[in-house]
Amino acid sequence: MVSPVLRTTLALCALSTFAAAQTRYVGNLSGANVVPPVVSSGLGAIHARLDPATSTLTVNVATSGLGGIDTGAQLSNAPAGVNGSAVFALTGGAGTYSGSGVLSALQVAELAAGNLYVEVFSSVNPTGELRTQLELPAIVINEFAYDDAGTDDVEFVELYNRSTSPVNIGGWRLEALDATTTNPAYTVTAATVLAPGDFYVLGSSLLSTNFPGLVDQVVGATNLWENDNETLTIKDGFGLVQDSLIYEANKGIPVVMAPFVEGEGVWGNFVTTETGTPTSAARLRDGFDTDDNRDFHIARWTPGTSNAQGSPKPYCDDFETFALESTHPRFAGSFVGPRVIDPTAVSASNPNAIAASPLGGKALITWDPTGGGNGCVLVSTVHGPDILLEMWMYIDTTLEATATEREQWSVGIQGTTCGFHNFGDPSGSLATGFNTNGNTGIAWMYEVTSTSAIAYLVDHNNGAWPTTAVSAPTTLGSVNLTGQPAGWRRLRVQIAGNAVNGWLGGDFGSTTTGTQISGTAAAPYTGPAGVYIGYRELVVTNSTTRPPTIDGFFVGHPANAEAFGLSSPTTSGLPQICANSPANLGNGAHAIELRNVTAPGLPAALFLDFFPLVLAFDLSLIGAQPNSFLYVAPGVSITFGTSGTGLDSLPAPVPFDPLILGVDLFWQGVVIDPGLAFTLPVATSGGFRERIH
Repeated sequence: MVSPVLRTTLALCALSTFAAAQTRYVGNLSGANVVPPVVSSGLGAIHARLDPATSTLTVNVATSGLGGIDTGAQLSNAPAGVNGSAVFALTGGAGTYSGSGVLSALQVAELAAGNLYVEVFSSVNPTGELRTQLELPAIVINEFAYDDAGTDDVEFVELYNRSTSPVNIGGWRLEALDATTTNPAYTVTAATVLAPGDFYVLGSSLLSTNFPGLVDQVVGATNLWENDNETLTIKDGFGLVQDSLIYEANKGIPVVMAPFVEGEGVWGNFVTTETGTPTSAARLRDGFDTDDNRDFHIARWTPGTSNAQGSPKPYCDDFETFALESTHPRFAGSFVGPRVIDPTAVSASNPNAIAASPLGGKALITWDPTGGGNGCVLVSTVHGPDILLEMWMYIDTTLEATATEREQWSVGIQGTTCGFHNFGDPSGSLATGFNTNGNTGIAWMYEVTSTSAIAYLVDHNNGAWPTTAVSAPTTLGSVNLTGQPAGWRRLRVQIAGNAVNGWLGGDFGSTTTGTQISGTAAAPYTGPAGVYIGYRELVVTNSTTRPPTIDGFFVGHPANAEAFGLSSPTTSGLPQICANSPANLGNGAHAIELRNVTAPGLPAALFLDFFPLVLAFDLSLIGAQPNSFLYVAPGVSITFGTSGTGLDSLPAPVPFDPLILGVDLFWQGVVIDPGLAFTLPVATSGGFRERIH
């Protein structure tokens, strides 16, 4: 049984999420749970679902082996170890019962807290023979891959035990069906016990051969699941559903599949590759289940191990430390991973030369040179309702040559895209067929056609597009760039709860420059940030495309960490400053990083203060180069010589002292570079604020 502490934690987490809060509840019936306990050879299980829109709870019960004839069952209200009053009776007999009723707001809260229970009565034990509390399912489908670029030989489904107790899943069945076919079901090997926090992978024998150790139970070689809209359902030994999903839901949810959908389903189409960085559809936080398939993201596959990847720190990157044409290790792509490029030079990964970004140097591009679409994600575990995403993006406003050609990209957060980044319809003006885009969360979408070039800020919520969507995306606003020059523009998205703000253009870190769009998301989201970049093109000549090309990438929590201001370059790179990990109380590994200065031995300093300067001081007034501003006074100054590696890390351990909780720290880096042809030969980073939490 899930512990009360974990149950309450998961319930509170679920209740704080968006509209389709956790709705599936289960329980194992036992005489030991009756108050007072009874000796019974009977067993049983329950499955319940709450409709959050109507507060209707539907309960199904299956039992066997009772000491006498079963005489009834009911749902009641009390915590474990206490008898309570009836909520509603269940009807049936001979081992199966069911029923439904509308819960009050108080009863919904009691359900979330684990204080509703089912009890079964018998002729031998008329006051109760079996009982169980309703609790969140221990076993969930945690990760899956059903289609790859060639022969489907790397398919798998991963189960995960998110409870604090071992669960015997021997005899459980992993089932699949679609509108016309009940596909093969795979039965878990008898007496298989899944420990708390452990994984169990059912998959292809070829996956097991080519990637040894990833598969716990081989269930076939190829084509284990269909490459179409399909259900995946894990059922316990009584045949009751523990978890389910529908993938490629854009192709429809027929009546036979409807009982297994969660939210909009996994809307888009997915594909993985066996080379480079293989991907899967995964919960970015193991076991995080809101009963909405928005929980699944494209991610670097991790069958048999934790889906948590990267580190939960603010992440910034100017891509200077990576080799040209290399695949960025912090990103994964459905077909081709994002590549590091020199934007000013044509290469295998860059279809045409463009200007360097405001930061200069290298950039990152998301493009499959063979054409079509490509979806990429940042491998990140940053999560929570308050998120900031900011970067430089090259926006090509050149219109397409013909009416049939178009390009579209998305940069989003708190969600995912699909493997193909199929065309969406943010303008609401496209044909009916443009409904397979798999974006979720909040995204800037940019679309260029033969007549217009427009950027849209879109709340995709949990995915789907008209006309078959339960809840369609909302375009919060747009910026018409038709007729404006191509070039680098700042993109920023900041989310606080369900308040959304986006900026296009303006200064990096600024909330007062550029074009701002404000809106309200359908509901706040507390899951993993899920940063994604997607691109789709329908053009005649690939060399004329401009796939998403970014620089100066930053993602983090605006309340806890934020970069601001301008930087000025050294002769060997543009200084950037960030933290290696959050400024959490007791984080002894916390350090401040000065990046992108690749010349060794330059005198440098980090300035630290508790407040920024009220007015940034323009150092060019006393002989420094343009864009050299002092944002932070040297209340504390830490001097050092640059290493020449492009990454200088200075320890700044955070003591475990509650008195400093909530304190803001402001940092800035300054480098003296004699090679600069200015009276005051200094280069400055922007400012960096972090809050101790």
